[in-house]
Amino acid sequence: MVNECNIIPLVKNEENVFSCHVPISVEQWIELLNDENIITGEWTRMLFSFYFMPQHSGSCTQCSEKYGYTKNTYNSRVSALGRAVIRRLGTFSIVDESGSARFWPVAMGSGREMTESDSGQFEWRLREELIEALRCQLIKTAIAQYISEIDLYWKDEEYKWRAVKWFQTHWDVNAADFASMLELATARTGNLLATQSAFPRAMIIKLAKSAPEEVRSMFNDLFDENRDLSQRVESFVKSAEDLRQEHGLDKNHYQNTNVVSTYLWLRYPEKYYIYKYGEYRQVSEKLGMDVDFRRTGQVSEMIKGFEMYDKLNVMLHDFPAIVSTLQQKLQGHDDLYQDPQLRTATIDFGFWVSRWYTSLEKSLYVNNKVTMTPFITKASEILRHKKNIILQGAPGTGKTYNTAALALAIIDGTVPENRPDAIARYEQLRAEKRIGFTTFHQSMDYEDFIEGIKPRHEGDVVKYDVEDGIFKRMCEAAKVASEVAASGTDGLLDGLNENPQIWKVSLEGTGDNPTRRDCMNNGYIRIGWKEYGNIDFTEENPQVIVGKSILRMFQEEMKVGDIVVSCWSQNETDAIGIVTSDYDYREEGDLYPCYREVRWVVKGIKHDIREINNGKRMTLGTVYRLSISLNDILDVIKQYSPVTTPCFDKVEKPYVMIIDEINRGNVSKIFGELITLLEKDKRLGDSHPITLSLPYSKTRDFGVPQNLYIIGTMNTTDRSTGTIDYAIRRRFAFLTIPAERSVIQSELGKLLFDDVRKFITRYQYADMDIDDLMVGHSFFMAESDDELLMKMQYEVIPLIKEYIKDGILSVRPVEAKRYFESWNKLETTTDDVEGTPEG
Repeated sequence: MVNECNIIPLVKNEENVFSCHVPISVEQWIELLNDENIITGEWTRMLFSFYFMPQHSGSCTQCSEKYGYTKNTYNSRVSALGRAVIRRLGTFSIVDESGSARFWPVAMGSGREMTESDSGQFEWRLREELIEALRCQLIKTAIAQYISEIDLYWKDEEYKWRAVKWFQTHWDVNAADFASMLELATARTGNLLATQSAFPRAMIIKLAKSAPEEVRSMFNDLFDENRDLSQRVESFVKSAEDLRQEHGLDKNHYQNTNVVSTYLWLRYPEKYYIYKYGEYRQVSEKLGMDVDFRRTGQVSEMIKGFEMYDKLNVMLHDFPAIVSTLQQKLQGHDDLYQDPQLRTATIDFGFWVSRWYTSLEKSLYVNNKVTMTPFITKASEILRHKKNIILQGAPGTGKTYNTAALALAIIDGTVPENRPDAIARYEQLRAEKRIGFTTFHQSMDYEDFIEGIKPRHEGDVVKYDVEDGIFKRMCEAAKVASEVAASGTDGLLDGLNENPQIWKVSLEGTGDNPTRRDCMNNGYIRIGWKEYGNIDFTEENPQVIVGKSILRMFQEEMKVGDIVVSCWSQNETDAIGIVTSDYDYREEGDLYPCYREVRWVVKGIKHDIREINNGKRMTLGTVYRLSISLNDILDVIKQYSPVTTPCFDKVEKPYVMIIDEINRGNVSKIFGELITLLEKDKRLGDSHPITLSLPYSKTRDFGVPQNLYIIGTMNTTDRSTGTIDYAIRRRFAFLTIPAERSVIQSELGKLLFDDVRKFITRYQYADMDIDDLMVGHSFFMAESDDELLMKMQYEVIPLIKEYIKDGILSVRPVEAKRYFESWNKLETTTDDVEGTPEG
């Protein structure tokens, strides 16, 4: 029971606005948002929908119209969230004037009934504390992503830190030749003082050469921190214009607020930022900073921008990962400004947000323009529920394309309207190994599909390796993707392979050393044995004695997409990364010439690895596999690199296994004991998960993940193979693809389609369905009569003859001949038979 004193009344003011105070601080909201046991992903999505509405307010109808969910969805989620928070805190309840409990005010600071012209909608506005909490979460996720991607473009952006250091070293306001000093001090600024059609650096140098003492005085005044900032900037701009006119120079002096802020940053990098209207506006919009920038060129806009960047700067300091990452980038480089206050890092972060960061708002939209046929829509709904489906039909009904379209519907949620675009996307997903494809045949067995022992020849010696089949590989890839998505590190781990191994790597030795710094700064790992030179360690070589197994693992067994754990000490790791290249021998590596490129996911940490390594220390071996689970290493990564995007719903990353001609193989034999694992509720993560040990690899706890979908195809007229037994049928949904008259363009094609259907209907075997037999529409789709004739002669008629031969159609030869003769002339028969063709 809630005490009387904790009952909060919901009141309405004279303007018909309902509101009340709730005792939840910004810090409490942040804690609640990060606890999915209280605020679920779907509720977080709802909150961000209101967050990105103008002034963080709107009605459920307006949110529905903007983002795509039904208005009832927003309404119910607001109330459900309120109930959950009140239940969790247990310190207050909210009642209206009638004494009824109200829950929407928990998240909404105010609500009002809109006018009749607004269709009686009720407008809500998020609470200020919740707005700030959402903003903090949004900015933190952007910073985490920035950190994870900084290695990708550091070499292109480090000039900013170099420009500052160069300026600090060469700036001398009392120099005898002021113009030359100014030209030298700004020589490393690159495009910061030279943009497209504007030449601010060239112009200020020109002014300095014409009036050196006046320009010296301008900079003295600008850099005088005892004066008001606005006055200093305005005075500098005005003086530049006065000098331009006095000396009859170009029409524009180019010394605007952007340029002047750059001078201030170069002189006082511990205090100022570079102001750019376009960048600042993008940062405000993408991060929901609520700062309305205007292209006025006034100093007030620049100061407003500095205040916004001050907030970002404070949040950057809250990330140890960015501090350590920058230290590794900057330390040991005397030509780079060390940036202790992270002001230049804040500038760089803003630049990254404006150019590369995709606003979280885009993920809130529901794609209502799903270009899927009714058949694919139905099939995708069935497949999502059942997990396994077989698309069956007669030849020519489009099983191949529909299978590809269904795979796209499951993975992307949509299918491109243009068929070539759909096929291109399908091939892209196959290349990414999100879609696997195989064809069953009569000689295929368990060893091909799941795993088996395969011979490998090494000279005269035959060795036997356990080789994974396509289904096992797909299961492992889907399981990895599922675990990564569940950990919230998906955006950080791009490039992870389908079955990543986790490797320990020593870089020269323990602790800080030149090789480690080089590897961290430049994105690779290096090991030694220079004395062997550039040879193939996978072959037996008598000169390779010491380090043979280590070098073989580093060169051959380590794969692109594996995870490497850098050894700082026997107990601690300082960095975790993903291997991005094959082995490479580089002479410039000197004592450590064996390279592999790595994208460091986290670095500059000191994490004790023993807890997840079965209590074991990392031994002195340079390279070896660690006995660490993927989930455990993901937990470490997540600890040091927070989630890159807020986890709304538990969105899976679907994988699709396509089995063409599934009825042509002995399905029970091919799947073996894994048949049971195919059922939805027996899959990993469901209500009754089952795992098995595989016979050859001895892989323990093997299961089929929830995010792997299986699509089979089956020719319903193929009588040369056995039928699928009941055990398989129970685990698959069967959906027949009918022949579609409506997609045939030519009238002649439609007439022949009707005639063939009439023939099959009249003579079909009694217990067979017409949709299982009707020749597919593709046989009647042609660009010319000649092409249509060839299809009738060499595809349709031979198929009908096979039907007759197999007993599917019971027709006298003379009757069949009459039809065939007509079709060979692209004519239809004239007799009136029972049955009406489709319209």
